Amino acid sequence: MKQREQKQFWALCTLYLLAAYILFQIVWWGSHIVNLTTQLGTLRNDPTQRARVLAMVWGEGSVFALLLFTGFFYIHRTLRKEFRFAKVQSAFLLSVTHELKTPVAALKLGLDTMKQRQLSDDQRHQLLSSMSKEAMRLQLLSENIVLAARLDLRLEEILNESIHLSELIIRSNKLLFPETQLTQINIQPNIFIAGDESLLRALHSNLIENALKYNRVNGQICVNLSEWNEEVLLEVMDQGMGIPMQERELVKTKFYRMGDEQTRKHSGTGLGLFIVDQVVKLHGARWVIDEGPHGGCAIKVYFKRQKNGYEK
Repeated sequence: MKQREQKQFWALCTLYLLAAYILFQIVWWGSHIVNLTTQLGTLRNDPTQRARVLAMVWGEGSVFALLLFTGFFYIHRTLRKEFRFAKVQSAFLLSVTHELKTPVAALKLGLDTMKQRQLSDDQRHQLLSSMSKEAMRLQLLSENIVLAARLDLRLEEILNESIHLSELIIRSNKLLFPETQLTQINIQPNIFIAGDESLLRALHSNLIENALKYNRVNGQICVNLSEWNEEVLLEVMDQGMGIPMQERELVKTKFYRMGDEQTRKHSGTGLGLFIVDQVVKLHGARWVIDEGPHGGCAIKVYFKRQKNGYEK
């Protein structure tokens, strides 16, 4: 049994034993008082007084037991939440260490190669392109970590500017992601919403990164932006494994990742959909996780619509 699991086991055992002991003391205390009073003759010949004392004892005991079990319930739930959070936080530290080491090692290897070898122009171009991708990956990871911390502490404030969402998504696609992998892009022009450009860019990049990561080999990824029923709909779909119904709320929490930590194939930090959830809430929007028309995952974000930069 691992050390963290041992701590959880003994903490819960201590809590249960303490509750059982206090409950035993309540029963003993009540019965002892009644028996003692009866022995002294106070209640022997007075049924009314006896009933009053019994009502008092059992009434006070019931209130005390109710308070005890209420406190026990909340303590138990808090302990379970804390242990669960500690477990996912530990998994996050392991995964983020790996995520940081990989691009750093790739950048170091690329720099060493350029210093120690004579490369052709094509080789140099390919190496620089690869290093640029790793640097971008490192930048996105560090930005996600900082943004997730600020969102969790409620330090992020929305600017609420008029944002040309169509142009923002087109620019973000070209800057961050290979066009060959985004196999279907349908962006309706001239769609405006009120919001924060940096937060919306983080939302979009995390949705695309999630789709690319969990998509099946040669699977199609679709990014759609359109006006829908007086709202603006941003939709990102892949053809991967999808998100099971019972985990669609859990993936919105910080550090949570699907599957078993020992057998998981996909890298990640568990921050992407947490950031999406928080940014959506800051913009007064809503979002749903659904199944795509051809399997996989379809994430739909509904924003309030604006027209020509002004709310309609």
